[in-house]
Amino acid sequence: MTALPPDIMEAEADIFLVFTGWDAGTTAAMSVDELMRWHAIAIKRHEKSKENIGQGHGG
Repeated sequence: MTALPPDIMEAEADIFLVFTGWDAGTTAAMSVDELMRWHAIAIKRHEKSKENIGQGHGG
């Protein structure tokens, strides 16, 4: 299992920032393991987006 953030709501907030259109209803039925997998994907996508913006690719 992925390390848990200090607050599950923080993980959800990160997910919602990356996956537009997702909300609490989207994640409500997810297990903690599934939520943490989506959180890891969201963090990776966010980091990739920051890299692209830094390289002038616009995100």
